[in-house]
Amino acid sequence: MTIGDRLTELRKSRGLSQEELAAQMALTRQTISKWELGQSSPDVEYVIALCDYFGVTTDYLLKGTEPEPQQERASAPAAAAPAPDRARTEKKEAYTMLFYLGLSVVLLAASVLLIIFVLSLIQPWETFIYNRQYTGFWGYVLGHDAQVWVYLMFALIAGGAGLSAFSVIKKLRAAEEPKA
Repeated sequence: MTIGDRLTELRKSRGLSQEELAAQMALTRQTISKWELGQSSPDVEYVIALCDYFGVTTDYLLKGTEPEPQQERASAPAAAAPAPDRARTEKKEAYTMLFYLGLSVVLLAASVLLIIFVLSLIQPWETFIYNRQYTGFWGYVLGHDAQVWVYLMFALIAGGAGLSAFSVIKKLRAAEEPKA
């Protein structure tokens, strides 16, 4: 029997749905489902919270060596087990979302610049400004008065990269913080 099987058995013995257990642990139903199907395993902090919630030892949940839930823990109310370090988890998730937002901005802006570059290759353009000849990418950009767009894309790339770097740094610092 796997951790997922024992978790499913414990959840069903309490008459809980995956959604209800997920709400108690401040997780998504998909996370509980993945644990039960063996597609992923809970982190140590969630193993401890699950054991407290169901009134079993970690030996039982992880190895299945304890056949019966502990009596003194089983009598404790189900809502008494707090979700493990919810604030830290929410911080990490927020920083992860910021990282992907920054990455998306970088990719979008780079895609626009790539499209302009490809267009400059397909349709070569020469532009003369103040007796100076511009060809290639800048000739195309200047000939179509697209300088503002190009500068905007460079600014978005810099901003998106900065946002991603900021979120990585903050996430690493959040992981190093001592637990409360």
